[in-house]
Amino acid sequence: MHSKPDIIAILDREGITLQGNFTKCVFHDEKTASLRIYPGNNSYYCYGCGAGGDSISFIMRYKDLPYKNALKYLDVKPPILIRRDIQGRNAIQQYKDWQRTYHRELCQQYRTIQNHKRLVKNIDDINPEAYHTEPKIIHHLDILDSGGPAMLALYKGVKCSMKT
Repeated sequence: MHSKPDIIAILDREGITLQGNFTKCVFHDEKTASLRIYPGNNSYYCYGCGAGGDSISFIMRYKDLPYKNALKYLDVKPPILIRRDIQGRNAIQQYKDWQRTYHRELCQQYRTIQNHKRLVKNIDDINPEAYHTEPKIIHHLDILDSGGPAMLALYKGVKCSMKT
């Protein structure tokens, strides 16, 4: 991770003077100094408007810059993503893709069963497999809608059954 730039040096560079650890807030109009600087952890907080954060977020807000441009403005190198971070992001994306795709497939199967039910005229027209899978489909849709640990367990179960 990158080190945070010194907030005192940033304020000095921007021409903002401190009295003690306070100054007038640059984010709203005021008569008294309510912007408190915390040099120990390179952060700030305004007791007037509630603005607060670290030295990078200060420049982002003060100069209206996105994160990457604020790093460039401050001449700070962005953090280097390590393999574990990239693998974690990829795993999360795969999980979200599976969730979307599996939900779509379950909805399609459910619609197919409902259409089949409407078309059934007599007992010989019933597809028993469809009637046996309907409760499972409804249960899986309920899990997908509720999220949480049950959805992760469903994901693991579905993925494992696909491998065999």
